[in-house]
Amino acid sequence: MSSKKSKIIEITLFSLILIGLMTVASLFDLQISNLLTKGALKEGAFYTHNFMGALVEVIGSFPIFLALLVATLALGNMFFKKEGKLKYIGWIFVLLAIVDMTWITRDTFKYILRLVGNEPLYKEWWMMIVYIVIGTPIALLSHYFYVKKVNDELNKKFISFTWVILFTCAFYLLINIIKGPVGRMRYRAMNEIGDFTGYTPWYVISDAKNVYGDLVSTSDAFKSFPSGHTFSAGCCYVLLAVPDIFEKFNSKKYRILSYVITVCYTGLVGLYRIRVGAHYLSDVTIGGTIAYVAAQASRYIFITRKNKLLTQE
Repeated sequence: MSSKKSKIIEITLFSLILIGLMTVASLFDLQISNLLTKGALKEGAFYTHNFMGALVEVIGSFPIFLALLVATLALGNMFFKKEGKLKYIGWIFVLLAIVDMTWITRDTFKYILRLVGNEPLYKEWWMMIVYIVIGTPIALLSHYFYVKKVNDELNKKFISFTWVILFTCAFYLLINIIKGPVGRMRYRAMNEIGDFTGYTPWYVISDAKNVYGDLVSTSDAFKSFPSGHTFSAGCCYVLLAVPDIFEKFNSKKYRILSYVITVCYTGLVGLYRIRVGAHYLSDVTIGGTIAYVAAQASRYIFITRKNKLLTQE
């Protein structure tokens, strides 16, 4: 099968699945949440105490943080190998790695403390010291071993991968730009107040914050659409570019495996975001879709198109 024909089939299949999921979501978003939250979200509760749901909340956002760590490693290594003052730019990426690992530590503590019923503790100023103490050595050791083990030729391949990562992760800004104006009320916020009249379909701008804002425990209750958590999980779609960059993985087996792993992981996170009442089917579908499209677009721009141009030359 030609590459062009394969791409047409992939796009067609993706479009059909997206249309199907969004059609179902448009008709049954609330009913699906009613069904999936049973046993995971107690009546009157905002947060779940379901262990699996909480675990997926913890690990769900890992891909975006780990992808950004890889980007800092590759760029840092590139500058450390340069001559003169340029090498000192490498330390900027070490600092960014520390920030990245500190933030993922903070994120992890937030969900763990939420599970045990003490979420406000993660915002205490002294907890930031804990996050830094944990995140800093992870970042420093990562850079140390990367510089020691990765040669210049291999690092060039990681640099190509880095552009895919940065382009994909940048679309998280789009997620946050959409969330505020749409103002969709989370399922668990309606569960907290015992009133589900604040529900609106994904394609309707909601006024729920003005109506129910004083009744819920957090302003985050009105940021349901689209799902940032599912987008963060979907950043694992950058792995689809790995077979294009590293010859060792450039086989049909690894390409299929990369799709299976990324789709299943993102789907699992999306499923549990619905189960804990944080999002609806439409929220997680669009969050994951934005990540997928961004990853595939960056893969084409920075790898496929570049390879075609080099071949033509």
